Amino acid sequence: MALNSSWKDSLLTAEVFSRKSQYVLEEINKTMVQLTNPAWLPIQISVSFLVTVVFPTFYFFLRKSRKRAESAVKIEVIAPEEAKPHWKGKRLNPVSIRNPDEPAFIQSYCPATGQYLGKFKSSTTEDIDTAIALAAEAQQKFALTSFKERRKVLRTLNQFICDNQEIIARVACRDSGKTMVDASMGEILVTLEKINWILKNGEKSLKTSTRPGPSNLLMSYKRAEVRYEPLGVVAALVSWNYPFHNLMGPVIASIFTGNALLFWDVDMILILFSWCAAGQKTLII
Repeated sequence: MALNSSWKDSLLTAEVFSRKSQYVLEEINKTMVQLTNPAWLPIQISVSFLVTVVFPTFYFFLRKSRKRAESAVKIEVIAPEEAKPHWKGKRLNPVSIRNPDEPAFIQSYCPATGQYLGKFKSSTTEDIDTAIALAAEAQQKFALTSFKERRKVLRTLNQFICDNQEIIARVACRDSGKTMVDASMGEILVTLEKINWILKNGEKSLKTSTRPGPSNLLMSYKRAEVRYEPLGVVAALVSWNYPFHNLMGPVIASIFTGNALLFWDVDMILILFSWCAAGQKTLII
């Protein structure tokens, strides 16, 4: 009896499924008949044209206009004489960052060869205070810029690095004593990757996000948000081993977050810092 009942239930289920399938097929046929009706033809053509032509064209020009608004600006910064391929400078013997005859200046030299690269005035307490005040004043305006404007600055910086990568690598070699291969891989490549990552993900990473509110029903009207806002003037202490990359890291981050940056440079790598500072001044202006 149990087997007979199970067999009947199976037949009943199959019959119900068959009826439902037949109903679905009938509805599909009705829909197809309606769609093939000549009265629907103009609507079909309009929808197809909208989906396949209008929307893609609008999206294409929207992306193109955005890229044009954020496109890089061509800038030129005169490279230092020491960056030339066959430059020959006098050798210090013994090598030292201090010259007893000029105590207010710092000497820069190539660690690999001992070649003299130049002298730079050491900043006083008053110089640092003035720099902080000027940076704070400039940051108040820069903090109001949009992500689009900041991306434009970074794209310009990215283009400048690509156009001058050999010169940048050679200056890094002069300052730190490394090889051109090391400078290309450890200075140029990683810096460009950092810029490209921020261009792609920076705005999304700094977007305001929400957090779960109170669990108490009486306080459910409250909300919590996490906002990323410019800090003001930030400082960077930059080491000597990868002078360009270590300098550009905080520069890139400060530009995109709307901060002003003061960096302390190691005495050994002043020529690269002074050249980069001139380039960034041109970039911001």
